[in-house]
Amino acid sequence: MEKYRENSSNDVKEEDTSMVIDDVDTDYIEDDDNTSSNNNDNDVTPKAPTESVRDKIKKEYIGYLEIDKINLKQGLVSKNSYYNNVKYNIQMLLTSDYPDKSLGNVILAGHSGTGYLAFFKNLYKLKIGDEAKVIYKGYVYTYKIVNIYNVPKTGTVRINRDVNKTCLTLITCTHNSKTEQTVYILELSSKNKDGG
Repeated sequence: MEKYRENSSNDVKEEDTSMVIDDVDTDYIEDDDNTSSNNNDNDVTPKAPTESVRDKIKKEYIGYLEIDKINLKQGLVSKNSYYNNVKYNIQMLLTSDYPDKSLGNVILAGHSGTGYLAFFKNLYKLKIGDEAKVIYKGYVYTYKIVNIYNVPKTGTVRINRDVNKTCLTLITCTHNSKTEQTVYILELSSKNKDGG
């Protein structure tokens, strides 16, 4: 889930884009059992970043993703940040919009599994109608899940969303599967001034 390229998909109204994975750094892609998905037996799972690296990442946060149902609150860095990478954090894909774009799509990818980078480890507990919030530039954007679907890990993720709605898309490895990814489509339900 390192780098994605967007291809236009104008032939189907309900589909936004196809995301194509390029140059995946498999040393850092973890499956649900927290093992590396590469085939080199000599590779070592990356160590947790030092406190100074965590502090550097926190200083770069431009917003937060919060999902109360699964006790997730994690900072987000800008798309051009060195730390905008699943090796360090939840990744905002380069083809993603920021939350303040009308009819945009915020696209976030993260690890599931059990490692220290498994920010999306409990996404599988979410259901249609559950909420997620993105706090960005003084506003709280609240989204509701409208669709959850699995796709094979083939290098392409098709995002099926209503292009007439402002959306949040979450992508992670499917719980208890080494061959699929799960896509969560959320639509904006409210935007309010951040009171805290």
